[in-house]
Amino acid sequence: MNSVIAGLCFGILSNLLWPTLPNVWVILGLLLIAGLCIWWRLWFISAALLGICYFSVYANAMLDLTGQGKISAIAQETSFSLIAHQQQQLLMDVTIVAVTHEANANTKFDVAINNHAGYPLQLLRLYWRNAPPSLSIGDIWRLDIKLKPMTSAQNEGGQNRQKLWLSQHIIAKGNVVAGARLAPSTQWRGQLIASLLPSFVTVSEHGLLAALLIGDTQGITQAKWQQLRQTGTAHLVAISGLHLSVVALWTAWLAMLICRRLWPSESGGAISLGLLLSLVVTFGYAWLSGLALPTQRALVMLIILIWLSLIRRYSSAWERWLWALVVVLIIDPMASLSIGLWLSFVAVAVILVTVSGQQLASNAINISRLDKIKTAVLAFWTVQWRLTLVLSLLQLFLFDGVSLSSLVMNALMVPWFSLVVIPLGLLALVSLLLQLGFFAIFSVAGSNLPWLGLLQLANASLWPFSQLLNVSDSFSGTWWSVPLHWHLPLTLAVIAGVCSYYCRGYWRYASLVALLPLIGTSLFEPALSKLVSQPSIPPKAESWQIHVVDVGQGTAVIVAKGKHALLYDTGSNFGEFSYASSEILPLLAAKGLSLDYLIVSHKDNDHAGGAAAIMAAFSHLTLITDLPWAKAMPCRGADIIWQGLVLEFLWPPQPMAGNHGSCVVRISDKQRSLLLTGDIDKAAELSMLEYRAGVSIESDILIAPHHGSLTSSSTQFIAAVNPSYVVYTAGFNNIYRFPHPKVVSRYANIEAMQLMTGHTGQLTFTLLREVTITGYRQQMSPFWYNSVFGFGDSQDVQ
Repeated sequence: MNSVIAGLCFGILSNLLWPTLPNVWVILGLLLIAGLCIWWRLWFISAALLGICYFSVYANAMLDLTGQGKISAIAQETSFSLIAHQQQQLLMDVTIVAVTHEANANTKFDVAINNHAGYPLQLLRLYWRNAPPSLSIGDIWRLDIKLKPMTSAQNEGGQNRQKLWLSQHIIAKGNVVAGARLAPSTQWRGQLIASLLPSFVTVSEHGLLAALLIGDTQGITQAKWQQLRQTGTAHLVAISGLHLSVVALWTAWLAMLICRRLWPSESGGAISLGLLLSLVVTFGYAWLSGLALPTQRALVMLIILIWLSLIRRYSSAWERWLWALVVVLIIDPMASLSIGLWLSFVAVAVILVTVSGQQLASNAINISRLDKIKTAVLAFWTVQWRLTLVLSLLQLFLFDGVSLSSLVMNALMVPWFSLVVIPLGLLALVSLLLQLGFFAIFSVAGSNLPWLGLLQLANASLWPFSQLLNVSDSFSGTWWSVPLHWHLPLTLAVIAGVCSYYCRGYWRYASLVALLPLIGTSLFEPALSKLVSQPSIPPKAESWQIHVVDVGQGTAVIVAKGKHALLYDTGSNFGEFSYASSEILPLLAAKGLSLDYLIVSHKDNDHAGGAAAIMAAFSHLTLITDLPWAKAMPCRGADIIWQGLVLEFLWPPQPMAGNHGSCVVRISDKQRSLLLTGDIDKAAELSMLEYRAGVSIESDILIAPHHGSLTSSSTQFIAAVNPSYVVYTAGFNNIYRFPHPKVVSRYANIEAMQLMTGHTGQLTFTLLREVTITGYRQQMSPFWYNSVFGFGDSQDVQ
């Protein structure tokens, strides 16, 4: 049986490496092979093939693909394609499942489609500007929605939001034009939350407490969210496996303690009753929190573990862990795409290894109660440092770095929340529920009831956490970025440490061989970096790279040589969100690049929006722009020789306002060249050709002016540049419909290869004698969840 369960898990989890989702014929073929494997009793292989088929059917049903990224009959029997129509306006009846109030009067919320079968779950992520305040979870609305594809920027080092959204069953996004509420929420939870919220307002940390106890995050300000993200502690206030596990453990322990005092028995009834009660309380807590997908997965895992304990079927801890994993994956195969699933199950695995070892040690000899307490404390500490080490390594792979402040904060706050905050909060929640249930007949204000003393106590327990958050601004520089080439040596070093601890004899010493890559990288990289950065030695004739960053509808281009880089434009900034912080800085960190120059072409948000974030991260850089910013060099003057590359400033001759005055820069190594054009229009192009008459601006690679707008890319300009490669820094299915078909036709006439970041994600050009091109979606990360929506079909720039 274990081989079957392991095979199913392996088959479902293997989807992370698939280049595409199997079609019906592939699925039928795999089913046939699985049948043969069952006949031959190859249980693991047959189960793995069935897992692959199951995930394929589930994912296709959720996305409702018909071969070219179509979603059919999604609203009022109307079939439409997210690819063929960049925005489809539809009238839909939906049920609100989550609400997040954002800044700038823009409300983000998720809805379920009412006329959908319901399995697999399909959600839409909607944005409503100046939404009515009456939006509540469980309400049924009729909304006029402009739907568009669920896409995101795709770059090395950046968060894969597209993968995240798929794990949350979000298949499209859109903007609400208008709406009317058809029916208020009939869910008991919504009514109960509405009754509880006034009590939370009476305490200072009402936002954190409401999020922690009832899953309502609307009271947490954007500033507080920023502090939580910066310190890596957002998971502490978002109800997840940690909270459910703590509630289950405390409830079971308290119930067993009471039962053993009242009804002493050796039959094990106290244990069974404690486990049952913990299951009921944990389910109620999860239900009250809203049963979000991560909470559902954690709840299923706990139910399986408790159920296997209740039926008293002999099974090892690892068998129970495997059963929990397979049930979670069968109920929701898309959980395999969730970072939370990996963090949860890896954390549980670490705890199992530690606790099993401690139990063996304690059972070896007859020890006293004091020694048992010492053993328990030691086990708790061992769990903490091992969790920190393993989850930090996992964070390294997932985010290309580790937050040092996060390590410290979590090492302090996870035990504090587990031992103090969550238990006190649970008692406060129970007291409030009792107040509602038994004292509703009295017209007494909640603040006058003694029950609220527990809420005040729970609020006080959050004081240390709040104080650390308030000084989190001093933690902004504690992110330790780890370049990609360090990942393998660090992983092997951790494996060597684990093996040397657990193995005996020959294998203990043989495992130390895994330290060699770490030693080699540590010894040779500083010497190489010093050689490259030595100004007195001319840089060698080595390749240089151009990374055209995918920042949606905007421009950001990194030119890198060795460990040094310059950045041309920074993408957009929208309130709390910045492409510079979410995409550009992680890419620089993943590549291990230090920024020497920042060139800002002009003031438009899609070019200059992230400049402040970049300058804050690299205070030493040289700023080049015609904008009236302090310590900025003008976009003209003598050529700059940088790392063996020549920077020529071609336009404008003096500061000019608007797109016309965009800073135009040509970068070359005397063999290959790049032309960066900002948003110059046709008039600027012709004026530049006249101003630079007699100077060649021919370039191998051209970043198309103004994202491919019809107002730019004149035939004279194209003839003068004569590029071999043209890149449009435009978002997928953007509202401007860039690049314009006529512009595409003009570049096609000179047989230039045309690429668009909205289709390819990040584009990397490596230049030496030849030019090699790598796209994120097609080459760097060619997996189905990065291209499932049919990128490229609507705007074929070739």
